[in-house]
Amino acid sequence: MQSRLLMLFIVPSLACAVEAPYLATSGTGPLEGPTLLGDLGGLRSGFAQHGLALEARIIADGMAYSRDGLVTGERNGVRYFIEAGLTMDIAAFIGLAGAGSITGTWQTLAGDDLLGETGVLQNESWINTVDRNQVGRLFYVQPFFDGGFTIKVGKDEVVRDFGRNPFAAEFLNTASRSEPTAWAMPTFPDSATMALAALDIGGWVARFGIYDGRSVTDGKKTGEDWLSIPDDDVFMIAEIGFTNDDRRRGHQSGLVLGAWQHSGTFTTFAGDTKEDVRGYYVQGDLMLVSGSDPRKPEGLAGWIQLGMSENDEFSVYDRHLGIGLVWRGLIPSRADDTIGISHSWLETSRATGAPSDADERVLEIFYGFKAAGWLTIQPDFQWFVHPGGISSEDDLFIGSLRGVVLF
Repeated sequence: MQSRLLMLFIVPSLACAVEAPYLATSGTGPLEGPTLLGDLGGLRSGFAQHGLALEARIIADGMAYSRDGLVTGERNGVRYFIEAGLTMDIAAFIGLAGAGSITGTWQTLAGDDLLGETGVLQNESWINTVDRNQVGRLFYVQPFFDGGFTIKVGKDEVVRDFGRNPFAAEFLNTASRSEPTAWAMPTFPDSATMALAALDIGGWVARFGIYDGRSVTDGKKTGEDWLSIPDDDVFMIAEIGFTNDDRRRGHQSGLVLGAWQHSGTFTTFAGDTKEDVRGYYVQGDLMLVSGSDPRKPEGLAGWIQLGMSENDEFSVYDRHLGIGLVWRGLIPSRADDTIGISHSWLETSRATGAPSDADERVLEIFYGFKAAGWLTIQPDFQWFVHPGGISSEDDLFIGSLRGVVLF
């Protein structure tokens, strides 16, 4: 038991993540700058100059629960997520003027089987899911009119393009990563064959996407498929709004209104069936206080999420309100550290036959400590009230440690 607990806190500290295309690694050696491996003798920056960006990352979460698990009784464990791939700018790589880019990514999920142990509706970590080995992302992006209009086809996650919450990326709980009431949306690790069209006019955006929705209706592992177009069971989503991004400071503000629909057949709690379930969401975020350095994405940012499903007879996920604050560079001597706090309130269904009788609420607090340019250690605490939407359940406390090493 002692060795298991030791691994619980040591292994995440050694987790690795590579995001080479977005990091300034040119000319750096191992252990220097923002990546563990540096510029690999000029290979990384050389490839990037010719339009080829190599990517890889490993995330590890160590988690400990305040009660025995509901499935096997486990009270702690470690999960890993490994992702590696590349993005090719076709115009730069082969000189084909006007061409877009191709991205392909391999994903592996492994570790202790903790799925269902907590019984919560808002999963404590987005990588706490089933084990997988798959080509998780494979798509082509073609921009037109200097990015004013974009088409994307292939296979990807819905949340990569819709309902994105840029300021909530470092929270562990899935409610910050994707809208909980969009319960019919294909979610990680089941990326899906998709097609998307997006319009961006001076920051005003409109997007529409169609995805293979069989992972929700049939349990099909669409993340493990290559490209597979369904005859039915299609998930559709659209959103409009605006976004404000600064080249140096990053994302500054945004507001989107979205709607989704799944064409599949679903069974109500009472046993009836119906097609075409729907839902809606609103998401807004804002950089409240900018940092002192105009070259860095520092400062205090806040966000709010609102979501609802149109009919509460199919799922316990009925209404949702999420709010959060993130402050990067709060401590002057720790400009790259991040502290965050969020609260998510999930109103559950009270329809006849629904297994829920209370609203689930979760408070999350984390501190992301930048131990080195390439190493981040992030302790995280979550407090669940009425876990699983059950009024008789005692409060659940989860302590986690996430480690990230940039290669």
